[in-house]
Amino acid sequence: FNRMAKYTNRGGGVSFSPHGHHVYFVGAFDYTGQGGYRIVLDGVPGPTGPQSVAFSPDGRHYAYAVTQPNGSGYILVDGKRQSSGGQFQFGADGRVVVTVPGPSGQSLVIDGHTLVTAHAIGAVYTSSVGQRVVTSIQPKSEGPYSLWVDGRTVAGDCMLNGVTFSADGKRYIAVCKSDTGEFAVVDGHKGQEYFHIKDAMDAPVFTGDGAHVIYQSMVKRGENIIVNFVVVDDKEFGPYGNLVGFGTSGDGAGPSIMVSAHGGGYAFAALASGDPIGNTQTVIWNGRTPWSPIAAEG
Repeated sequence: FNRMAKYTNRGGGVSFSPHGHHVYFVGAFDYTGQGGYRIVLDGVPGPTGPQSVAFSPDGRHYAYAVTQPNGSGYILVDGKRQSSGGQFQFGADGRVVVTVPGPSGQSLVIDGHTLVTAHAIGAVYTSSVGQRVVTSIQPKSEGPYSLWVDGRTVAGDCMLNGVTFSADGKRYIAVCKSDTGEFAVVDGHKGQEYFHIKDAMDAPVFTGDGAHVIYQSMVKRGENIIVNFVVVDDKEFGPYGNLVGFGTSGDGAGPSIMVSAHGGGYAFAALASGDPIGNTQTVIWNGRTPWSPIAAEG
């Protein structure tokens, strides 16, 4: 820490990376502050300019963008220049994912290797194991986006809304938005189009063993009527009213679909479609209805 003492005007104080592998702060190069701000990581000052740093999920690797006086830039990864400038992130597997602008559009670069170049590239998703890569690309300025998975286009007319991988990284489900609705692509197979596929807390999910993929879809029936379906491996359950959240305190605030952490089990509870009071629930467990519809408490 002695080498850190000569830096002044620290920005935000001293911080540790996740899991404590690195210690860093933003400091001025000299006491007058004329040297510019820079990141001092593990006692070693970086180039002038950057004031924020990103870490890999395990906290072992770091990266930040550097802009040079002539306006050009590059990405510094673990102290080494890896890629020309662009938007970057750490993938779930710890690799550095960079979207680099160029004369012909954008290029997707991972760990210094260019994977694809297109007019535009959407959000990039990587699996935590298996080094899988999913994104959406727009090949031409006037054309639609397409779903791009591991080096090839697997579905057209897809503006990517989200991706979920199985725990072992071998399977994926991508939710696409088209001009007419939303659809899911599971392992390259395009599913039925719906008005909406739920995301956020109720995003598609795999069972712990990766055997089943489950998501909630919505269909419009008339101007102001929406019914819900649950899709399990392309099989529809429903129509239902709203699904009932599995809250930890019984308040219903939680995900609507529960899966086992290790096996292939799943369950969900739903209100009967067309029930204006919402007092009848149907429970589905592993594709069956083990109980008759029950009256909701309260």
